[in-house]
Amino acid sequence: MNPQELAEEFWNMDSAQQADFFNILADIIEENQGRGMMQLDYIVMENALYPHGARLINLLADKIKEV
Repeated sequence: MNPQELAEEFWNMDSAQQADFFNILADIIEENQGRGMMQLDYIVMENALYPHGARLINLLADKIKEV
């Protein structure tokens, strides 16, 4: 599955499925001794991340802070 396909699959999920996706991703990160958190840092620094992608990450983070 390429990034386009994954993004489309994520978009077609309902809210419970999207929440499960993030819960599972968190479990994978934890199982890998937190190395995933470093990966998330690398994504933000990646030249391939467009400004609108970075804005989406920031919007998600801001919404989480509100909870």
